[in-house]
Amino acid sequence: MSEFILAFYKRGANTIMKMYFHYVNTAVKPWFEAKIDIDVAKYILEQLGISYNVVDKHNWIIINGNDDSIRRFIIYVAVRRYVDKHLLKTLLDIVKALSLTESLFWYSQLIYAYDGGGLKSTAKVAKAFKVLYEL
Repeated sequence: MSEFILAFYKRGANTIMKMYFHYVNTAVKPWFEAKIDIDVAKYILEQLGISYNVVDKHNWIIINGNDDSIRRFIIYVAVRRYVDKHLLKTLLDIVKALSLTESLFWYSQLIYAYDGGGLKSTAKVAKAFKVLYEL
């Protein structure tokens, strides 16, 4: 089981979610980042079976889930930005149906891209996912 904090910030017209490991007194650098509203994030967490607690005071969500579910959440939030609205349900179905090998591959590519250049660097990986799965 992994535990993360999802922190939501307004940046202009967008809401940015930053994902942190939930350890006391640990590093400040986020594990991952995506543009997604808090309500959409809660819906996706529910759809993927990830339990969560909302901390309204800080605009945080503390999530608890198995590693595979967390990987699928990261894949979904990274790719959804580049998918047409009418295909978001299809994207969720595809992410749920990914094999363990596929989810590990896409997750590792997204984390590697984010670590190398932040949110903008994940775009190529997300768009490759979109093209491969014909979204």
